[in-house]
Amino acid sequence: MNERIHVLARSFAGIVEPIQFLFKSQLYTIDNVLDYQEETFKGNMQYYLTVNLIPNGHCELHFDLKSGEWTLLEGTLPS
Repeated sequence: MNERIHVLARSFAGIVEPIQFLFKSQLYTIDNVLDYQEETFKGNMQYYLTVNLIPNGHCELHFDLKSGEWTLLEGTLPS
């Protein structure tokens, strides 16, 4: 998953292969990436993504490469 998020985050034109992530025991599928930023915090890569989700979701996510954890910053997750 960690290698795939780096490839995904750099793909602004869309995703060739759907990427899924686990958040609060629920699996979500990213449709496409609208915006992407990365930064290093205390030697650890942090990724911030604005994405569309399947079906009908839109949110801002944070991904911590070291822990492998996703955090929902803002938005709507599909139910």
